[in-house]
Order: sequence, then structure tokens, then C-alpha cells
Amino acid sequence: MEIKRSSRENVFVRKSFYSFFLPSLLSCLGLAIGGLADCVFVGNTVGAVGLTAISIGQPVYMLFNTISYSLSIGGSIHYANALSEGREADGNRIFANVLRTDLFLNIFLCAMGLLFLPQVLTFLGAGTPGTEVWENCEALVRAQLLLVPVMFCQGPFYYFVNCDNNPKLAAVALVTSNTLDIIFNYVFVVVMDMGVAGSVYSTGLGAAVMILISLTHFLFK
Repeated sequence: MEIKRSSRENVFVRKSFYSFFLPSLLSCLGLAIGGLADCVFVGNTVGAVGLTAISIGQPVYMLFNTISYSLSIGGSIHYANALSEGREADGNRIFANVLRTDLFLNIFLCAMGLLFLPQVLTFLGAGTPGTEVWENCEALVRAQLLLVPVMFCQGPFYYFVNCDNNPKLAAVALVTSNTLDIIFNYVFVVVMDMGVAGSVYSTGLGAAVMILISLTHFLFK
């Protein structure tokens, strides 16, 4: 009995490794490519001030990104384990709890950030209010906070759809999101001259499309 149990655990660990390695790798590549596009388009359009704003706003992005993907990866592991044991109701409950917790934390921190935006910018080192650097940082961070509920709900959808035996759809959703981010980054920042905030709007648009694609998994399952 112990041998069979150990064998099942080894199979689960091996499947979990392959199930999470590729999504994690694609997520990291997507973040790297998106960040590179931001720097290229903003640097060539807005200049050094725009690149300064991106650097100062990066901790805000990474904070929400860490919360979202930590919840998503941890929750999806328990979700996959529940499904492998035939406990679909527990799996659905885990997904709902992760999504609810992610939304609650994001919205709460977003509200606090908008309420204390001047203090946040001062803490991040945006300089003196009214300067060009401060205005660009304010535009960037404000856009990030406003789009937090959309940008950082894509993590749960991506990882849970991948674990729910639909890795192809999860990969399509992620690639589509990153592609749209790059395309509309150019459109918003370079063509429409929306400044540093345009790079955030493009990421939000890509995330919204990713969520819509992921929802088809639940609609047609």
C-alpha cells in the first residue's frame, strides 16, 4: 500500500513540475518582453524622463504581480491535486477563493494607493511635485492603480485553466495578451502620443483580452 501511495505521489509531483515549469517560463518571458517594449517605445518617444517614470513605477507593478502570481501558483497546485483525486467541488472552491482573495487584495491596495498617491510617489523617489518627472510618475502610477483589477486577475485564470487540462488555451491567451501589449504599446505611446500612461493602458488591454479568452474555457466546458 505504501509503495502504491508513493508511486501516486511521484506521478503527481512529476506532472506538477511539467505543468508549472512551462507556464512559469512563459510568464517570465512575457514580463521581460513587455518591459523591454515599454523601455523602447517610451524611451524613444518621451525620453529619459519617461524611462525614469517606468523605473520609479516598477515596484508598484512588481508588488501586485507578486501577490497575484503567488496566489495563483500556490492555489493552482492545490487545485490540480484536488482534481487528480476526483474532488471537483473542492477544486472549484479553491479557484473561487483564490480569485476572490486576489481581487480583494488588489482593490484594497489600489484604493489605498490612489488615496495616498502623493505619499506613495514621494516614497518611491519621484522628486518634487510639479516637476516633469513627478507628473510622468504620477500619470504612470495612477494608470497602474486604476487598471490593477484587470491586469492582475489574469494570473489566476492563466494558471487554473492550464491546470484544468487546457494548457493550449492558456498558452494562446498568454501569447495573445503579450502580442497585443506590444502592438498597442506602439499605438498608444508612439502613434497617439499618450505618454508613459499609454504603456500601462496597452498592458491592461492585453490582460483584458487574456481574461476573455480564458473565460471561454468555463463557458464551453
